[in-house]
Amino acid sequence: MDRRTFLRTTTAVAATTTMVADSAAAPEQQISAPAILHGLRELSFSSPWSRDVPVFGDMAADLEMRLGNALADRYRIGKGAQGESDLVFAPVDARVASEPGFAFFGAMPGTLGMQPHDLQAWLAVGGGQMLWDDLSAPHGWKPLLAGHSGSQPGLWANDPLESSRDLAGQAVAVSGLGRRVMQAMGATPREMAPVELASALSERRIVAAEWGNPLAALLLGLPHAASHLYRGGIHSAGTAFALHVRAPLWESLGASDRAILEGVAATMFALSTAEARAHRGLAIDSAAQGSSLVISDLPEAIAASINRAARDVVADVASRSVDNTRIYDSYVAFAQLMNGPTPQQTAIS
Repeated sequence: MDRRTFLRTTTAVAATTTMVADSAAAPEQQISAPAILHGLRELSFSSPWSRDVPVFGDMAADLEMRLGNALADRYRIGKGAQGESDLVFAPVDARVASEPGFAFFGAMPGTLGMQPHDLQAWLAVGGGQMLWDDLSAPHGWKPLLAGHSGSQPGLWANDPLESSRDLAGQAVAVSGLGRRVMQAMGATPREMAPVELASALSERRIVAAEWGNPLAALLLGLPHAASHLYRGGIHSAGTAFALHVRAPLWESLGASDRAILEGVAATMFALSTAEARAHRGLAIDSAAQGSSLVISDLPEAIAASINRAARDVVADVASRSVDNTRIYDSYVAFAQLMNGPTPQQTAIS
């Protein structure tokens, strides 16, 4: 399923039945098969998203193809095993379990989240990339911003939600620091494979889910599994994705090859944010046309509870190490420079 095709559809049925992978042939088809005969260096690439994961599987395949084409005269990009690849494309939040500080570069809950292009600006000119590099180095990776889900992912629910009491004791599918936020609000966080979300909502194994963006959720069938879509979400600014380059590989690369990787990553970020913005409204409209879904803003009482919990969770993350405090101070200062202080940022400064 190709996210670009969605712009040419007009109904939910068309959106879910006519999408084809027309963006590119598989990466291995773009690279000469007898690469070894030309003395090319082999590099492995992996992502947690396979091609059958809506939007993001296609994004991973697109990135792999672009890397292969850009490096074709010196490298051959092949499939790698999870956890052992030279190049890994994944949400930054995938590393929050090992180091909560990575959430500053991936997805912050509530109003603490930076909008995609503000995050990019912080990394590029506000000192954020150096802080990200320092945090990633002990884990063996050089991170490059390479994609984004877009803002306003939405919270899909199978019951009306009015306050945090409606979430207390209930299972909610969420990732990253959102897990700790839900725990603080009395809910039970769950991490699920994307293909499980629709059935989990339908079978009431979870009461709500935040995943991806509206187009990805539409293609997963969430509009037919949920009764309500609440605009915004737990991570209302969305989630960033990174191209993680294994540190020894990065150190071995010359300036031109580093610039190629940085350029391809920047192109993918620009494409993903543009497509997420273009698709968001169309996806929500299509979801409404093809189901009995009730679409509304996240209730103020729940949004306020998320922001209070987020303030406490982020303050705890910031206090865990000198590095995290330094990242937090830079993050909040840049966010205030871009948008002015929010009530939550003022309270935890």
